Amino acid sequence: MRRFVLGDVHGNYRGLKQCLKRSGFDDERDLLVSLGDLCDRNIGTKEVFNELLKIKNFKMAIGNHDQWMLEWSETGNIPVDWMYNGGYQTVCSYNFREPPKRHVELLSKAVSLIKIDDKIFVHAGIDANKSLEDQSECFVTWDRTFLERIQKIHKKEPGKRFFDFESVFIGHTPTLVMDADVPQRFCNVWCMDTGSGFWPGRLTIMDIDTKEYWQSDHTWELYAV
Repeated sequence: MRRFVLGDVHGNYRGLKQCLKRSGFDDERDLLVSLGDLCDRNIGTKEVFNELLKIKNFKMAIGNHDQWMLEWSETGNIPVDWMYNGGYQTVCSYNFREPPKRHVELLSKAVSLIKIDDKIFVHAGIDANKSLEDQSECFVTWDRTFLERIQKIHKKEPGKRFFDFESVFIGHTPTLVMDADVPQRFCNVWCMDTGSGFWPGRLTIMDIDTKEYWQSDHTWELYAV
């Protein structure tokens, strides 16, 4: 079994297909860990869920966009903030109808934080003042201070390990703000959101053991009219 981590998809179904193909991912044998934000911004959210449901070994850390979609799926409420942040494209993907039950179940099974061996997977960040068991869902899905702190530490101690784990994988903050469309590493923290939700960016999948990664074409190339 090979083990992979997937950055923020943001409805980029075409990019997801490319990443799975280019990495040689095996739906039956390999493990895929998603860092969340499967939906919004691109028009392929429905297809993204259908594709991920084919994968036998799939784990997911919930993202802030996933929480918005889950609220809509379970209550029918459409958060205004969500609409302005890509939710409109998700609702359009489902033709303004509620998502299939199996899509909602996949979201419902997502967790705040995933630990596999000596590796941690979380959408946004980890509160260093709390144990892994006591992390708040708001912090792990929305925080950006964790990354800011790690970047500062990296300048002084690039070899330092956070929580003494081999690797910590996060999404949420696009590497585009760092003028990069490839994964960025600070200390032992890997930033995996390479901007799939924005036209200059692309989607990334990484082998969590070897750190080899594969990427989709730029989003603008995949969805240009």
